[in-house]
Amino acid sequence: MPKPRPEEAPDPVDIFVGRQIRRRRLELGLSQTALGRVLGVSFQQVQKYERGDNRVAPRRLLELAKLLKVPVTYFLEGALPGVETGGDRDREPGLLDDPRTLQLVRYYHKIDDPELRQRVFLLIKSAGSVDWSRPKGAAAGASRRGAGQGRRGRSASMTK
Repeated sequence: MPKPRPEEAPDPVDIFVGRQIRRRRLELGLSQTALGRVLGVSFQQVQKYERGDNRVAPRRLLELAKLLKVPVTYFLEGALPGVETGGDRDREPGLLDDPRTLQLVRYYHKIDDPELRQRVFLLIKSAGSVDWSRPKGAAAGASRRGAGQGRRGRSASMTK
């Protein structure tokens, strides 16, 4: 497929497919270089696929599906509004596009102790449910005790 001219933006479907490739590559913890090596292309070519600059040929899409261990429909699910492909796309758009999110999930699953894993989960859940836009003084605990005193009050922080 010819490369788009500079004044021509990539097709939205090509961009979507590229994002799906990137998402799955990151889910598996692969670098662009590693994926490129297996495909027999440079990491720059993988970058172009992921940005949608270069269209992925059907044969290459089949190869990617096999390598990334997903059905070929994975790359197209949700690409066209109103067209159902039978896949599960209930997750938030872009949620797994951030490599830190995927790192967090990987590290979380490496925690062997079930009790510790539950505590980490509750910590993250708690931090994620805080309304960070509220002023600090508006926190429920701050009105009951002096700011900065903590649970034990000022005297506890003064002693070692």
